[in-house]
Amino acid sequence: MSFSKQLLISTLLIFINVLIGRYFPFASSFLVFLVAFIISSLPVKSNSQLYLKVFLVIVTILLNDITVKLFSGIMDDSEGEGVATLFLIATTIVTTVITMIVLIQGSPKKAIQVCAICLLIPISVGLYLCYLTR
Repeated sequence: MSFSKQLLISTLLIFINVLIGRYFPFASSFLVFLVAFIISSLPVKSNSQLYLKVFLVIVTILLNDITVKLFSGIMDDSEGEGVATLFLIATTIVTTVITMIVLIQGSPKKAIQVCAICLLIPISVGLYLCYLTR
């Protein structure tokens, strides 16, 4: 599967999650895990470089969080902000672990490199939480 197809599938999943979140705000928050599982499982079928695979996962996690916070109405109060941040952190952990497992199975000789690259996921989400959220 090419990188452009993966990007298209990820974008469609995020768009569907946003539509669900527009009419059922907390349902989209719970569907974040399903979206994250599908997105982090996509790199298995790709023949692109490791950096691009992890970059796709990072971009889709952050884009999903931004769209859920903007369009789902979950950010109306402090409780909603906490729930959205909690789901972002949980999604980051789950996605990092799944991406590591998937990429190590795809190339077991590069296990150390895969682990180092996959650590970019929580680092980038941490930077996002520190500098780009309120």
